[in-house]
Amino acid sequence: MKKKILMMTLLLAIGITACGEAKAESSGENAIIEEQVVQSEESDSLEESKVEDFEYIFLDDGTVGIRAYKGSAAIINIPEEIEGAKVTSIDGISGDSIVKIVIPDSVTTIEQAACWANDNLEEVVMGENVTKIGAKAFDLDDNLQIINLPDSVTEIGEAAFSTTAIKEINVPKSLTDMSQGIFSLSSLERVTVPGNVKTIGICAFEDCKDLQEVIIEEGVEMIDEAAFKGDDALARIEIPASVTEMNCKIPEGCTIVAPAGSYAETFANENGYTFEAR
Repeated sequence: MKKKILMMTLLLAIGITACGEAKAESSGENAIIEEQVVQSEESDSLEESKVEDFEYIFLDDGTVGIRAYKGSAAIINIPEEIEGAKVTSIDGISGDSIVKIVIPDSVTTIEQAACWANDNLEEVVMGENVTKIGAKAFDLDDNLQIINLPDSVTEIGEAAFSTTAIKEINVPKSLTDMSQGIFSLSSLERVTVPGNVKTIGICAFEDCKDLQEVIIEEGVEMIDEAAFKGDDALARIEIPASVTEMNCKIPEGCTIVAPAGSYAETFANENGYTFEAR
C-alpha cells in the first residue's frame, strides 16, 4: 500500500510540473498526499501488544481477568481468550507508550481505574458487550479524544471520563444514572443526555470549559448539584417536561429552553435565568 501511495505522489508531482500554472493550484493536494504517506508509515511502525505481555487471573466463573500490562507497545489489543478461556474483565492497563486500546466483545467489565493516567492514550475502541465501566476507569487520560460507548453499558462509575480530551460522546441508551463527576473537566463541546438516564449526578459536567450546548431528552427526571458548575461557555440547555427537580445552578448567560408551563420554566423564572419556550 505504501508503494502505491508513493507512486501516486510521484505521478501527481510529474503531472503538475508539466502543467505550468496547475502546479501552484495543486500544491495543496500534493502536500496532503505526502502527509498521508507519513501517517501511514507512522501507523505501520507502531508496536502492538502480545498475549504474553499481560498478567491475568482466572475468575470464579472460569473466565479470565486481565490485571496488568507489562509491555511497552503503543497499541494494546486486549486478547479475547487466554489459555482457552474468555477474557471478560480488564484492569491495570497503563504505560507511557500506550496510544490506543482495543477492547474485544468478550469483555463485559472495565474495572475501577483500569486505564487511568495514560498520558499519551488517544483512542479507545470498545467492544459491544461491555456492561460496567468502573469509577475513574479513564480518568486523567489527558489526551484521550476518541472513545465509543456501546448501548450495552448499564453502569458507569464516578469520574470515569474526568480530565479527558473527549469533545463528543454517545451516552449509552441502557444507562439510567450519570454518576458524580462522570465527564467533569473534560473537553466536551456538546452532549445529548438520552431519556433512559433518570438522574444527572452531582458535578456530572463540572468545569467542562468548552461545553456550549446540552440537550436533555424526555425521560430525565432530576439534575443534581453542581452538574454544570464552571461551564462558562454553556449558552443553551434544553430541558424536557419530565424534569421535576433541579438542585444545580445554571451558568450566567445560559438560556434554558423548555416547554411552557414546565418545572424548568418555573425554575428559570424563580432564579432569574433567561427562558425560551419550545
